[in-house]
Amino acid sequence: MTPNTSSEPTSEPSSYVFDIVEEEPSPEPEPRVVPSDPAIMSKMSCAPVDPALIERIKKDFGNPKRTVQVKVGEGLDPDEIWWVVVFDLPPFESFKGGFRAFLTTAPGLPADGKWISLRGKDTWRSVDWDDEKLVRGQSALSKGYECLEN
Repeated sequence: MTPNTSSEPTSEPSSYVFDIVEEEPSPEPEPRVVPSDPAIMSKMSCAPVDPALIERIKKDFGNPKRTVQVKVGEGLDPDEIWWVVVFDLPPFESFKGGFRAFLTTAPGLPADGKWISLRGKDTWRSVDWDDEKLVRGQSALSKGYECLEN
C-alpha cells in the first residue's frame, strides 16, 4: 500500500489501530483513625468560648446553642498553642445545624489565627502532626463533645 499524497479522499481503510486504555480511578485513601486517650482527657478541662468569637460566628452559623473550647497544646511550632473549639449550632440558612468543631490557634479571635475544620470521616486529614499530637488533638475533641453532652 502506498501512502496517499493527493488531497482527494481515499476509500482505503486506515492501517492504524488505537488501543484505548481506561485507567481505574485511584481509590480514596483510608481515613486515619486517631483514638482518644482517656488518661489525657482526664487532665483536660473545658473552658467557655470567648464572647467575641460567638458574636463573630453568628453571621455564618447563627446563634450557637452551646459552645466549649479545650486546650490541645503546642503543634509543630512551639510558639503556637492550639485549641479545639466545638459549637452546637441551630439550622441556619444552608447549614443544617449540629456540631461543628475546629482546631485553632485563635480561640480569642486574633487576626492572624489559624482555623482548621474538623469534620468528615477523616477528621485529621488537614493536620500534619505526629501520632502523639494527633492523639492529644482527638482527646481534646472528644473532651469537648463530652462537655457539651453533660
